[in-house]
Amino acid sequence: LALETSRTGERIDSFFNAVFASELTTETELLDSGLTDEDGTRDSIILTPGFAYRIDERNTLSGTINLEDVNYSDVDLTEYSEESLQLGWRYQLNESSSFSAGLEYRVYDPDDDDETDTNSLNIGYRWQMSQATRYDISAGYTDVERPDDSEDSRRRRGREDCACARRLQRTHARWQHCR
Repeated sequence: LALETSRTGERIDSFFNAVFASELTTETELLDSGLTDEDGTRDSIILTPGFAYRIDERNTLSGTINLEDVNYSDVDLTEYSEESLQLGWRYQLNESSSFSAGLEYRVYDPDDDDETDTNSLNIGYRWQMSQATRYDISAGYTDVERPDDSEDSRRRRGREDCACARRLQRTHARWQHCR
């Protein structure tokens, strides 16, 4: 079951998405006698409110919160919750191009272990070639902190993305390259 709602105003756009899902899942276990499968259920709830606020003709601030909770029945898989906060800023350079910057903080909390914190920063450039074609280039940095809190537990990495989106009358195609 999914609920999606949005509101577009003169300066503020907002949305709220909610997903309630119950899906079949299978756990595979290797025993002395061979592989065995157990069927179970994965129940998840995902809530995502967000907004975009146009400060002026060129500047827009945006924010999104994502809350996810996953539970399992009849299988021994790890239940977890995940929360994230994303904040963004877009500066419209001219009619066809814009610059953006964004921050994200994410917490992954499995029931059987300590939580993992992730911080991300990215910058990007968008060129709207026509109403149907858009090019995006972005670069970013991600810092992941593992539960044991030692320097060895931290993972840092850079990220570059290039994407081209082409919208046809009824189809939307997207090509993306990540490194």
